[in-house]
Amino acid sequence: MNLYSPHVLWQHEPQHGEEYYWLDGNAEQIHRHNIPLYNEANCFITDGSDEYYLLQTPMMHSQSLPYNQSSDLLHETAGCFYPTVENNMLELQNEAEANNLLCEQTHTNMMEALEMARQSLTSEREAFQREFSQMTEEKNAFHLEKEQLEKDREVFEKEMATTRETIIKEMSDIQSMRLAFQTEKVSMEKERETFNKDLREQRMKRKAFKTEDDAMADERRSFQIEKEEISMMRKAYIQDKIGIQRMRDAIQKEDIEKEKQAFKKELKEKCRRRWAFNAEKNAMCLERKDFKKEKKVMAMTREAFFQEKSDIQNMRVDVQTEKVNMDKERETFNQDLSEQRIQREAFKAEDDAIDDERRSFQIAKEDIAIMRKAYIQDKTHILRTRDAMQLEKENIESERKAFKNELKEKCRRRKAFNAEKDAMSEQRRAFEMEKEEMEKARNACVQKKDDNKKATTFSGVMMSDQSSFRFISVWACKNGQGNCTCSQKHDGKDAQSNQLRYSQGH
Repeated sequence: MNLYSPHVLWQHEPQHGEEYYWLDGNAEQIHRHNIPLYNEANCFITDGSDEYYLLQTPMMHSQSLPYNQSSDLLHETAGCFYPTVENNMLELQNEAEANNLLCEQTHTNMMEALEMARQSLTSEREAFQREFSQMTEEKNAFHLEKEQLEKDREVFEKEMATTRETIIKEMSDIQSMRLAFQTEKVSMEKERETFNKDLREQRMKRKAFKTEDDAMADERRSFQIEKEEISMMRKAYIQDKIGIQRMRDAIQKEDIEKEKQAFKKELKEKCRRRWAFNAEKNAMCLERKDFKKEKKVMAMTREAFFQEKSDIQNMRVDVQTEKVNMDKERETFNQDLSEQRIQREAFKAEDDAIDDERRSFQIAKEDIAIMRKAYIQDKTHILRTRDAMQLEKENIESERKAFKNELKEKCRRRKAFNAEKDAMSEQRRAFEMEKEEMEKARNACVQKKDDNKKATTFSGVMMSDQSSFRFISVWACKNGQGNCTCSQKHDGKDAQSNQLRYSQGH
């Protein structure tokens, strides 16, 4: 309990229902009343703890005593009245006024601190509200960006579908062209095989012709000269063919050099693109490092902010009632913030996925460009090979035509030679027949000579010189024709009249 003087007691202005205790004149009992009583000689007891008494007497000013020691002192001082009580009352009143002023000042200070805390809370609430509005704006912007990314994804998927279709069409075209090229190549191979067969046959025929020409070389020198001319023409043709082959090889070498230069240019372009990509990648890494640094700084500032916030919360013990709503709002804001962070992380993951898809699309686009370049190169190569094969086919056709013309010329010459040979054989047959007739005529002449020897009487002319005796026998020609072979000069008309003439020295 606490003991108050009547002045202090009445300044306290107790309300109805509070318990006050007072001592009677003998200080034997402590009476309990709901309404305080006034007695100048006594001290009144208000509600308080049971450990100490606040005793107000002329001899002792504001003394606190334990309960067990205050009873004797009360017995000694109770019921006493002195003239200095009014002075003590004035001092007590002044002290009470000072205490009231101190209480008012502390109350004003507390109210000012509370007002400052309210202002800081309002400013913090406004800052949180601004941050929340900024977060909502970011959320809306992120939703718009997400919608735009969805639209971009749809456009990207459409482009990918169209590019896939175009790639499939181009691949089918390439496949069809390859099949056509293969069929054309097979047909060209077949034609080449047939041409080689014809060429072998023609070579065999040429060999046969050569053997025949060698066999007939003795019979026909003119044909040998023509054959030499044909061989010279063949050599010129082979030289022309070798020159054409050399020109074709030079053209192929030039095409290979051009393809090498184009490949080197393409390789340089790829290296330049790779260097640009590496530079861009390094720049992205530097930007990522700066972003991580800024993120760390933001995290540190956020930690400092939360530390200051916790310090402010520790300092604001007296204003917990007003901060309940703010705590609730803060909890909701933190929940929204955590949700926003989760959504931001999800959106960031989606952005990363979209970036990955974009990179994969870019890579696919580059692969498509490379495939298109390869397709164009294959197409140009196929067209060049087709042109070369067409040119070779035309050359083969021209060679075949030239060979056919040469063969026709050879056949014509062979026919002429065979005709001439037949004429010569006819002449030979005529000569043989004439020879046989001459043999027959000679045999007839011999037979006739024998007959004449038998039928004619020989006369010998004896001369003085036996050694100069000559016997001359002249035989008549056959039928007096103009093909006489005897040594006599006559026209054959008087062949029958020509008899054996004997003359000396004839």
